[in-house]
Amino acid sequence: MKPSKPLHKSQIGTKRTAPYGRLRMHILLLLLLFAMSSMSANADGALTRAEAYTRAEALQQLGLKLFFDPALSASGKLARATCHDPAHGFTPANAAAVQLGGKDMQQPGLRAVPSLTYLQASPPFTQHFFESEDEGDSSVDNGPTGGLTWDGRVDRGRDQARLPLLSPFEMANENAEAVVTRARSAGYEDAIKAVDKEADDPNRAFDVLLAALESFEQSWRDFYPYSSKYDAYLSGRTNLTEQEARGLAAFDDPKKGNCAHCHMSARGNDGTPPQFTDYGFVAVMHSLRDVVAFYAERDTRPAKWFPRNADGSLRKYDDLPHKYWKNVNVEPPFGGKPGDPPPLSESEIDDIVVFLQTVTDGYRIKP
Repeated sequence: MKPSKPLHKSQIGTKRTAPYGRLRMHILLLLLLFAMSSMSANADGALTRAEAYTRAEALQQLGLKLFFDPALSASGKLARATCHDPAHGFTPANAAAVQLGGKDMQQPGLRAVPSLTYLQASPPFTQHFFESEDEGDSSVDNGPTGGLTWDGRVDRGRDQARLPLLSPFEMANENAEAVVTRARSAGYEDAIKAVDKEADDPNRAFDVLLAALESFEQSWRDFYPYSSKYDAYLSGRTNLTEQEARGLAAFDDPKKGNCAHCHMSARGNDGTPPQFTDYGFVAVMHSLRDVVAFYAERDTRPAKWFPRNADGSLRKYDDLPHKYWKNVNVEPPFGGKPGDPPPLSESEIDDIVVFLQTVTDGYRIKP
């Protein structure tokens, strides 16, 4: 099967690096499951492989169109791409703490908008997460872990897609039927029926819309391309500079930054690329792939998007090491006493900042 072409024109214009086979196969299986679940099939209830692929592609293409279409909102002005702009790491394209929405586009959201990238490997939410024996200490309760959104309250992309569609301060639809009515009025009736011939029922049609958005947001080229310099370095296709290498060493060093304790920088035991997160809520952040390398310099000029804390306040790299001193974690670089020298020198902080730039997607290997 030939690899699919890029899905839209806003992919930053870079050559995408295919993720490792296991993740790609995992997503392919998910797409096929989307295509086969709760939808029409042959008379004997089964789909052929060709039909499953066709339906999966139809779902993804429908999801692509829905993602950028403001017609699904009560205001007619707010699309998912409004708050999740592909040109800004699938986050807002402005520096506002929260975004405005609602029927009148004047209702402020309650939280900063997170990125939609690199969510494909997030485990289901649990209050008590234990690592497997081959990945860590299986006896340690790591606490609340996993799920999607800032608080992990949903585990599936389709459930996450439902939230803004029905939120009164986002797309502000009254109910699922209102979403379907707007979708049909916008010309999506045939596309919905192409996926589910029984979608005259608004609930079934709504399920198709959610599955389509979920399917599109599993597109690896758009949402988890693994095309950073660091990914190229891990695959042996480029080298880090001396400063980048020093930054990586300080990032990993348990007596220095110890960042990799929660934001793992090494491949998994199965060879999958690092996600730079343990998906826990101790630090209340998503993958560092979502928050790093989007400040070109140590000032307030974003290179790609505006990294934020959960309360909507802007985050700068320089803030991170200093803010962490008040963390309840007592492992380095935390746990010091007043007057102790900091584990990281200013030059080491500079090195880590430079290393973090290598995790930005869109890296081009110089010929």
